[in-house]
Amino acid sequence: MIDSQDRSLLQEDSAAHQVAERLGFDLVRRFRSIDIYDEAAIKAGGFLISKPKPDYARIAKALDAGEEVAGARWKNGTEYCTEEGRVTKRKIPPALLGDPGWRAALHILTSPLFEESGAVWSRVDLKSRSIDFADMLDGPWSGGERRMLRLAASLFNPKFSVALWEDLGSLDHDNAQVVLDAMALFMSDGK
Repeated sequence: MIDSQDRSLLQEDSAAHQVAERLGFDLVRRFRSIDIYDEAAIKAGGFLISKPKPDYARIAKALDAGEEVAGARWKNGTEYCTEEGRVTKRKIPPALLGDPGWRAALHILTSPLFEESGAVWSRVDLKSRSIDFADMLDGPWSGGERRMLRLAASLFNPKFSVALWEDLGSLDHDNAQVVLDAMALFMSDGK
C-alpha cells in the first residue's frame, strides 16, 4: 500500500523524469550518497578526518551496518546524462554547453570533487552566466582542490593563467583525467 508521502515522492520523481526527458537527458542510474546535515555531530562522533572533509568511507560503512551516525544519513537521488554522456545532477542550460569555456569549467565543477560543494556552487550563477573564480579560490581548499579550481578558471577565463606542469602534474590520476577531459571538451566544437 502506498501512503500519501510515498505517492508525493513518486509524483515528484516522475515530474523530474519528465523535465529531464524534455531537456534531452536520459536516466543514467539511481544513486545513494551521504547527506551531512550536522558537521558538529560528525566531528563529535570522530568522523571528521580534516576540515572540511568528513570520513565518508567510515560513515558509509557505519550506515550500511545499520548504525545511526549523528549528523549523517543516506540520501537517494537520480543522475541524468546528456546525449553526449556527461553525468550531472545539476540542470545546465544547453546554451552554456555551446561555449568551450563553460563546457570545460562545468566538466570540472560537476566532477565528484565539487558537485556537492556549496563553496563552489554559491559562486556559479547559471542564469547570469557568471562564475566568480577569484572569490572561489579564496576558500580553504586542499592543494589538489585548489589546483583543479585554478585549471577550471584558466579554461573559463584567459585572465587566469596556470603552470600546467605544476598544477596538472601533481594531481592524482582520477582528477588529472577530469582535467584532461575538460581540456578535450574545450577544444571540441561541443558535439
